[in-house]
Amino acid sequence: MKKNSLIEYLAYLLARFFGAIVTLSPQRMNLAIGRFIGSAGYYLLKKKRRIAVKNLKIAFPRRAYGQLEQ
Repeated sequence: MKKNSLIEYLAYLLARFFGAIVTLSPQRMNLAIGRFIGSAGYYLLKKKRRIAVKNLKIAFPRRAYGQLEQ
């Protein structure tokens, strides 16, 4: 098995594992985990957020900055 295909297969297994966990977990817990991951991404990926807001300003020039940040 090639190195790339092994990595892809392991990523596939990891995604299936987390998918099974989400399926078996209560909805309230899944929502809490999703909020945590979303908040962490919001604060940790500032550069990507700035790029996204810049792209939204180009796509929607009449929108207020606050609306784009949401």
